[in-house]
Amino acid sequence: MVSFSPGNKALLNTATPQIQVALKDEASGIDPDSVVLKVNRAAVEVPFDAQQGGVTYTPASLLKEGSNSITFDARDKTNNVAATLVWSFTIDTQAPAGSVVINNGDASTTSAAVKLTLA
Repeated sequence: MVSFSPGNKALLNTATPQIQVALKDEASGIDPDSVVLKVNRAAVEVPFDAQQGGVTYTPASLLKEGSNSITFDARDKTNNVAATLVWSFTIDTQAPAGSVVINNGDASTTSAAVKLTLA
């Protein structure tokens, strides 16, 4: 396995990220039937693209907020198994919420002595 994305421990603001793994085996080539991609422990259908040298998967439904894990396995045509690739990324699509209250609800103040309430 040459590379993968999104990166390990990446923080993403989309719930349908494109997941990619690039593979290379110059001797016998990758066995396309051996490619297994799991998203949060569930196997997903993903074909191996020999011309591009990898797999690309975009979830059809939204992934969960928070940490998501990816597991990838493959072997070459002579049955040499690559080490399992495992990584995770975090999805955070919820914007933070908060408020500032000035002097118990005043619209503004010109005083240097001010009471701010932050939430």
